[in-house]
Amino acid sequence: MKIFFFFVIAVGLGSGSGLIYKTALQTKCRSLALFTVERGTVVFLFSFLSLKLSDFQPQINAFWVGLAGGIAIMLARLSLLRAFTLGSTSLSWTIHNLSVAIPISASIFLFGEDPTRWQVAGLVTVPLSIMVIREKTKNLYTDKKNLTFKEAIRTSWLSLILICFLFEGCLGICFKLIKEWGLQNSGNFFILIYNLAAFLICLIVILQSKQFPTKKDFFYGTASGICIGVSSYFWVRIIVSMPGIIFFPIATIGGILVMTLCSYLIWNEKINRRQKWGLILALISILLVSIPR
Repeated sequence: MKIFFFFVIAVGLGSGSGLIYKTALQTKCRSLALFTVERGTVVFLFSFLSLKLSDFQPQINAFWVGLAGGIAIMLARLSLLRAFTLGSTSLSWTIHNLSVAIPISASIFLFGEDPTRWQVAGLVTVPLSIMVIREKTKNLYTDKKNLTFKEAIRTSWLSLILICFLFEGCLGICFKLIKEWGLQNSGNFFILIYNLAAFLICLIVILQSKQFPTKKDFFYGTASGICIGVSSYFWVRIIVSMPGIIFFPIATIGGILVMTLCSYLIWNEKINRRQKWGLILALISILLVSIPR
């Protein structure tokens, strides 16, 4: 019952951060400034709570895993924010959540967790569902032939969401390493380090560009930071209590359903028949990999 309660809080707040992203971008917030404030908020929360949390033991391995996680979350979320401006929120969030396939695969191939046939079938359907869901990118440039590689990536919804998919999955592996390397007593230290790393990298970029956060950036960044900070606190407690091949799939289903429903009710986002089948396929793949032995 306690774990279920943790799940409800973590899924609700995690999805809330996605809704805040969409709302912030509609009010012309800048992605880098928004993300920097968000991560700074998480760092502040965990720095303040560190005096009261029991699993905040600094360890060198937790530090290096946190550093890797910081780079991963920065690349993943900045790509996701950009993808939100080019395509459907619900479909972008769905593929973002399908990144669960990466830590699940790591649980199987790197950490020796034994999958069932259903779980293997679920992993195989993940890339298929991504291709079925794929979006047409908004036409931001009329002369597509003369785009640089950087411009081509920045204007391609599929490229951006695949970058998000890859690095969000890498962050999932970092969470898994906390358990596999026996770093449970450093769980909150790990969260602080990966958020601090992402915050400092983005802060350096902002200082160099002199594009400082506005009041709107601070407002929405703080709100999403609170959601993410509290949900991360519960994710760490959940993941050390169950196998990765069970935890990751179940954790994503609620997020996808909440985001899809809210995108329709709040922004009236509609998806075509092919994308509906892709969404169903994505949910089926997650359900398959969550079937226990």
